[in-house]
Amino acid sequence: MQHVRVPQPPFPFGPRGPMHFFGTGPGGGGQAFGLFVILIVAALVVLAVLMFARRHEREGGKNSHGSSDALRILNERLARGDIDPEDYSARRSLLTSQT
Repeated sequence: MQHVRVPQPPFPFGPRGPMHFFGTGPGGGGQAFGLFVILIVAALVVLAVLMFARRHEREGGKNSHGSSDALRILNERLARGDIDPEDYSARRSLLTSQT
């Protein structure tokens, strides 16, 4: 009986099968791919945190920047003549005592 030699697969497949180059085979492609996936996941986490922070700043920012907006509106109302100076000073003292 003769031994039949089975041909090896072409280059993209390593000598141990199609996933040889993604493991610990030549070039260490598996380690590079793993690092790439970790970097992508980290970038997505950072992006999600930044988006949450911006949304929270817009929604919650009304409390932190609300008094300055209120003072700006109060100054505009005084300039237009909608309120008198006594009313202005009373409202301004209320707004500045809250911050």
